[in-house]
Amino acid sequence: MAASPGVERGGALPAGWRAGPVVAGVDGSDSGRLALRAAADAAGCLGAAVVAVHVDHWPPWWMWLSGLSGVAVALTPPEVSETEAAAFLDAAQILGSGGLAWRFLVRTGDPATELERAAREVGAVLLVVGRRSHSRVRGRLHHCPAERLAHRPGLAVRVAAG
Repeated sequence: MAASPGVERGGALPAGWRAGPVVAGVDGSDSGRLALRAAADAAGCLGAAVVAVHVDHWPPWWMWLSGLSGVAVALTPPEVSETEAAAFLDAAQILGSGGLAWRFLVRTGDPATELERAAREVGAVLLVVGRRSHSRVRGRLHHCPAERLAHRPGLAVRVAAG
């Protein structure tokens, strides 16, 4: 089969070409580790860096209360949550051992919204998220970020499932 006109197959990348980073949604879980491994594999193939993004998901009422002036300091979330620490250690272990350039970002809010925002801000070529081991229907009922992100226009998303 002949190649389409104007399409070069198997050629070298143009000089100076560099892929944008691959973003991985991480949360210290098995599905987060799957996302990290898939992101590392993709980044290795592309010669790109990995940006691991952890989103602290506080309940909407907490976010609303913490935004009010004069609210007691007791309502402030801890500086580093247990899931954030676990996600960072996973990133350091998986990405650090692979010789890839990487960074770790922390966001607060809705996971799907914040992962998409981070991917667009860093100019990601791919966003990789894990999926919990529940059905699609249950994933939608529980607002699974993977289900919400999989159909975003203009954003390449890979759902790493085990």
